[in-house]
Amino acid sequence: MNKNTISIGCFGALRPLKNHLQQAIWAMMFADKIGKHLEFHINRSEFEKDESSPVLKNLHSLFSSTPHTLVEHPWVEHDEFLKLVKTMDLGLQMSFTETFNIVTADFVYCGVPIVVSDEIDWMNFLYKANPSISSQARTVLPKRLPQFITRKRCVSAATLFCASWSIIDMLIRY
Repeated sequence: MNKNTISIGCFGALRPLKNHLQQAIWAMMFADKIGKHLEFHINRSEFEKDESSPVLKNLHSLFSSTPHTLVEHPWVEHDEFLKLVKTMDLGLQMSFTETFNIVTADFVYCGVPIVVSDEIDWMNFLYKANPSISSQARTVLPKRLPQFITRKRCVSAATLFCASWSIIDMLIRY
């Protein structure tokens, strides 16, 4: 792992309500604040291979004017995806709409810190930021994430514990 680079994964379908563009901007701001080069990782389906996807087109445009890197991955089998997630320093899933969000569960399972929106109700509030309030996301990332990254294993275990109890609580309620 390159100590001058931070790898942030923002995986899932490239749709407007998934909020990839704003999350990429927040990731850039965070990388700049901590003095690191950003590798912003996404995955795309076979339907998102060309510039017909407005989200992908906007991400390409955004990254073309920065020193940061957009890394595109194809959809892969789940075990390969988990290997990819384990290479990330951080995950972002601050979308405007969700049901369960398996990507977040995969990050938690792999012990990688992740920041999510309130839409992912089973996650602990410490890992949440409101995607509609950019100042909140800008605050959550710099204040909480450097300690997550430097103490990744310890915090990730706590994330897994909190998320596990949140999932159990959610299942009991329904």
